[in-house]
Amino acid sequence: MPIVRNMRSTKIISISQSDCRVPSALMSPRDKHRSEPVVSSWCNSLGKRIWDILLSFSVLVFALPLVAVLAVIVKLSFRGSVMLREQRSGRLGRRFYILQFRTTACDNTRHGPLLVRPSDVCTARLSHYMRKWRLDKLPQLLNVLWGDMSLVGPHPQSPKFWNQCSFNKQSSSVLTVRPGLTSESTLVFKAAETLVSSLPSEVDECMQAIMPLKLRIEASYLKQATFNTDLRIIFWTICELFKKHHTSEMWQ
Repeated sequence: MPIVRNMRSTKIISISQSDCRVPSALMSPRDKHRSEPVVSSWCNSLGKRIWDILLSFSVLVFALPLVAVLAVIVKLSFRGSVMLREQRSGRLGRRFYILQFRTTACDNTRHGPLLVRPSDVCTARLSHYMRKWRLDKLPQLLNVLWGDMSLVGPHPQSPKFWNQCSFNKQSSSVLTVRPGLTSESTLVFKAAETLVSSLPSEVDECMQAIMPLKLRIEASYLKQATFNTDLRIIFWTICELFKKHHTSEMWQ
């Protein structure tokens, strides 16, 4: 994994140079700009981890009856396993399996983070409502408890995605934190399937057009993330779920 090696080497260099910093008064404007942190201290703090555990555990306990009912409905509606396990790149590039309820009659996850089209022939009516209310993502609360994910953070992407040369630059900051259940970029592009209709059908070309914009939003969040920022994004997510005319589906 060349990305992980590059990222780890960068981390080692920054630590080794931390004891010989130039005083701020002697820095040039360019040096001051370079010394600014790429990732906020909140992103990997103990406080954020405790917040993730407490809130995700509380929601999971409260939603346990609903999770059991959904598991039975999915089992009766689709062939195969109730849960889908998809490989994603987490903090420091460590790979893990993200969990979600099966919402398709066929396996269309082999290409990674696809955009879900409303007219997808593999998508059943049940899938529409589960995705609309984000019920298929409830099992990901287990990923949060296990430490693979956070409640708020960059959208989890497949390892194949980060191997693309055009996105290697952004991985240096995004892969230093845990991916999240929700993020500002996910909310901004909540109507992403409407954009796909005007883009080429090839998945790679769609990602080339949309993903750089999403990654800029991710990088902006990482630089100024705080507890209040996470609360705002969580509240924003809840508001989007309960919008009367909510017809869009977020990134898978």
